[in-house]
Amino acid sequence: MSFLWSGILSHGITDFATRVVLVYFGYKSYKAIETDTLGDDAQWLTFWLLYSVILFISFWLELLQVPIPYLNEFKLGLIIYMAWGGSTQVYNLIGKKMLVYAEQGIEIVSRKAQENDKFKELSQKGKVAWEKKFAK
Repeated sequence: MSFLWSGILSHGITDFATRVVLVYFGYKSYKAIETDTLGDDAQWLTFWLLYSVILFISFWLELLQVPIPYLNEFKLGLIIYMAWGGSTQVYNLIGKKMLVYAEQGIEIVSRKAQENDKFKELSQKGKVAWEKKFAK
């Protein structure tokens, strides 16, 4: 019975495959940035936005130990589909609605974080460190 909950591929194999695929997609994003056209930039920006949403949802599902059959295979397949042109369809079908729904909450948390003195201090330290490292 536990085999049905775990999926066909082990977590380690899907995790490794996801990392290999993401390295390739990172390279494709770099190549898109270096071109003069904006269409490929928008496609990869949409991909990375949706990928971050997938990671966020996965984090909470794992933390809450929600058993979803074939979740790893589904995530890997979705990532591959989005990278080969499907990110716009996924965004229009699901992503936009989710982000519009969560937008107000995200804005409130963001505003509170920016008002926090510790956040301001860490931001300033990060800015100084970045400038020391890269602004030559």
